Amino acid sequence: MRLSLSKIKPSKHTRNQVKDIYTAINKELNAYQDLYDSETNYSRDIEKQLLWQTKVKKQLQLK
Repeated sequence: MRLSLSKIKPSKHTRNQVKDIYTAINKELNAYQDLYDSETNYSRDIEKQLLWQTKVKKQLQLK
C-alpha cells in the first residue's frame, strides 16, 4: 500500500486515488484470506496451516 501511495502526485483527485488503492488492496486481502481459509479449512488442517505460515513468512521477508 505504501508503494502505491508513494506514487500519487497531490492533486484534486488524490482522495479518489487513495480510496481506489485502498479498495483494490482490500479486495486482494479478502481474496488471499478466502484462499487461506479454503486451503487450511479455516486453520483446522494443521499440515496446511504450517505450509501457509512458511509461505507468509517468505513473502514478508521479500518486502
